[in-house]
Amino acid sequence: MTDPPSLVCRGRSLDTSSPLVMGVVNATPDSFSDRTRLTTVEARVGASLQLLDDGADILDVGGQSGITSVPEISEDEEIERVIPLLDAIVAARPDAVISVDTYRPRVARAAIEAGASLINDVSGLQHPEIVELCARAECALVLMHTRVAPKKKLLDPALYDDVTADVVDMLTDRWRQAGRLGLGDEAIVLDPGIDYAKTPHQSLTVLQEIDRVAALGRPILFALSRKDFIGAITQRPPAERLGGTLAAIGYIGQRPGAIYRVHDVAQTVDFLRVQAALTQGVGLLPDAVLHEDLRREG
Repeated sequence: MTDPPSLVCRGRSLDTSSPLVMGVVNATPDSFSDRTRLTTVEARVGASLQLLDDGADILDVGGQSGITSVPEISEDEEIERVIPLLDAIVAARPDAVISVDTYRPRVARAAIEAGASLINDVSGLQHPEIVELCARAECALVLMHTRVAPKKKLLDPALYDDVTADVVDMLTDRWRQAGRLGLGDEAIVLDPGIDYAKTPHQSLTVLQEIDRVAALGRPILFALSRKDFIGAITQRPPAERLGGTLAAIGYIGQRPGAIYRVHDVAQTVDFLRVQAALTQGVGLLPDAVLHEDLRREG
């Protein structure tokens, strides 16, 4: 049996033998998927702590939405959104593993100084300086596949001869680049970039062929939650895509090294627990009983 891929974030080894759940924390006023937007640091802190209580292994804090119809905010504004929230989470939960979703070095530097353990770079390593920052701090880094600049949209059914091969080739190249800049393999997470420079069908193809990406041997970040490819299949708006999201997670399953980035942490944790019980026989002892308080509502 192949050992699960190692992942070390600032000296802490994460157990990747079963899937990890990464909870999305939007420190933005314009998230594509949130019906209710949290506008104060206090509200965002409360939501973050709830995600941890719901079972999130990692929090992913983002200060700039990926919406392509609005321009980039300044680095200063992104820092102003992210760092007070990060400070408050670290103060409340010093052991929390926190990722920051950014591709800009100044923001990454401020986040690492505030206690982030992981930088989630959705740019395909537009700024290699981020690697050097992570290497110096022994911080982990997500390398994502994309063929378009951040905040830009590219939907071209003819863009790739073999979309999964392009994912594998680009991620391999960025991984090697990170190694040359001093970041060890144990700090690398790969993201196939679902919906980034991909049509819904191209995203679906990559997921169907995910074993080709997994063969690289690193943990894989699956940012599947409420994505466009799910909307294209279900014809539902973002906030109504939980069922589709869980179906996609169910397809990937109990793969060692999988990291599921989701908005609905409690439901995802429950789904994975039941799936593990059914497929691996774990999580439910022969003498388990349901507590009387949980047998009925009210």
